[in-house]
Amino acid sequence: MEIKIGEWCSTSSIGVQSQLGILSQLGIHIFHLRIAAGMVQSMAITEDGALFYWVSSDPHLRCQQLYSLCEKIIVSISAGKYWPATATAIGDVYMWDGKKSMDKPPFATRLHRVKGKKIP
Repeated sequence: MEIKIGEWCSTSSIGVQSQLGILSQLGIHIFHLRIAAGMVQSMAITEDGALFYWVSSDPHLRCQQLYSLCEKIIVSISAGKYWPATATAIGDVYMWDGKKSMDKPPFATRLHRVKGKKIP
């Protein structure tokens, strides 16, 4: 889903609005955003491909950048029940176990042999 921050903030009632406000205070200006929500983790990518995530069980919904992928340009995200996934501009796909990364930053693993494959 691609939306403008102003639209998101005006319709949000669940803590994400405050997280986006914090990003603005840090000088991170987000013009467009894509969001994927899973059972244990949710994430968002900015227009320039930066990836941010938050753990659903965190009462403060602290938003953190996933630095292990900061040199990658993320173009697509998806969040399953436990396994979030990202795709980069060059076609690499990364996934991690959301249950294992609730107390520490996720360890993203690149999936091999999927680059260039079309998924029906």
